[in-house]
Amino acid sequence: MRVRLSPAALLTIFGNCVKIKSVNSIFDFFSWLAMAILLITAIPQIVLNYKRGSTEGASWLTFGMLFFGMTVLAIRSWFVTTDIIILLNYNLGAVIVLIANMQFVYYRIKK
Repeated sequence: MRVRLSPAALLTIFGNCVKIKSVNSIFDFFSWLAMAILLITAIPQIVLNYKRGSTEGASWLTFGMLFFGMTVLAIRSWFVTTDIIILLNYNLGAVIVLIANMQFVYYRIKK
């Protein structure tokens, strides 16, 4: 059995695909923007903590919540996509925030 679609139906289907792709592009843009902001803020904080030998002044709650969010996104991305760029984005963010969280643990034990 052959299904014939009218030109209007084809345009509707194509239009919906374009909308989905544009939403994904916007999501990807903001995802990379968030990663850039995370790198710009977290890496200097990690270096500063290392130089001072303390995490004084840094919020463990903020980094804890960041770690939770980045870990959830990383695990979700393992099941949803095989795109290496997306996987790299979320996993790199989770690792960077994990390093900051490990500093909180290390410097508390060291005290």
